[in-house]
Amino acid sequence: MKITRIETFQAPEFAHILWVRVHTDEGQIGLGESYLYPGPVRAVINEHFAPDFLIGNDPLQIDLLWRNMFSRSGFGGWSGAEIRAMSAIDIALWDILGQKVGEPIYQLLGGAYRDSLPVYNTSGPFGDFDFNENADEYALYLYDLGITKMKIWPFDSFGQKTNGQYISPTDLKLALEPVRKIRDALGDKMDLAMEFHGYWSVDAAVKIAQALEEYDVMWLEELLQPDNMDALEQLSRATTLPLVISERLLTRYQFLPVMQRGIARIINPDVEWCGGISETKKIATLAETFQLPIACHNYGGPVLNFASAHISANIPNMMLLETGHNLLLQWTPDIITNPVVIEDGHMALPEGPGLGMALQEDFLNRPDMVRTVVE
Repeated sequence: MKITRIETFQAPEFAHILWVRVHTDEGQIGLGESYLYPGPVRAVINEHFAPDFLIGNDPLQIDLLWRNMFSRSGFGGWSGAEIRAMSAIDIALWDILGQKVGEPIYQLLGGAYRDSLPVYNTSGPFGDFDFNENADEYALYLYDLGITKMKIWPFDSFGQKTNGQYISPTDLKLALEPVRKIRDALGDKMDLAMEFHGYWSVDAAVKIAQALEEYDVMWLEELLQPDNMDALEQLSRATTLPLVISERLLTRYQFLPVMQRGIARIINPDVEWCGGISETKKIATLAETFQLPIACHNYGGPVLNFASAHISANIPNMMLLETGHNLLLQWTPDIITNPVVIEDGHMALPEGPGLGMALQEDFLNRPDMVRTVVE
């Protein structure tokens, strides 16, 4: 089997997403995806990976192709567009392998460890709800859908106000108000995780963490930037709440010191940023040796949902899978086959060979679709 062609696609209404299709001489078409910075990723795929490592080679040699792309990218720095391009290609190669043998990816990883996937909802803007102003209403809405775990980020505007260097007692109280509303509305029936997007200094982060302890939130995510182990360790020692680290760490090599130093109590790699399905499996196995759970970051495109679901189905140390109710509603049957199914706070396992989903041909063939081909 040989790779014969690689296509990339970008739709105007999803300008932050790049889809990648890898074609073989036996007719399989593997689907991959990258999100947030599609332009550099497209360039790396078209100008470097496709001609140098992929076209004409066997797509089933997934580890070999991954290592070749990773090793050669290291000369110029792999931890940007390169690792995201590798992640997209890796997902597509696993999709091809699953199609070739007629099995879902999770089966090829070692089989399903569970029958369905417990999820939490990341609460972006949706309809008439704003999770800061209408936190209690939004929580009740999700609870009625059977979702009993949610994540919010009410501190961001206050971090932007002071560049994260200070939070006043007044602002701290205001930022805690959505948390209080959710607790008043549902008590402990709704598990509540907190996201901070790395805005804060150590001193401010400690104050915020300790203020949240009385609410017994599920975790603290990226109170600090994830690249200073000493600062993260200082924060972890100052609070009883678990730190989640981090969708912005890439490959097992960046996650290892976080685990060795006991900083994180929950690990959350992003399959499309950290190195693809292959590398996420390695990160999860590494975390398992440190007795740490995995909660994959999953707030991107439709392929990320499925790739994350396959990994989460397989690994023993899966804790939760992120979802976004507002995002999932975008991926309608006219865009993807087999949309994600969530019932009673659980995502169903993907069905069918490979990823178990594809982009609809009518969607890909729209006249406004930006498409490139390398053969």
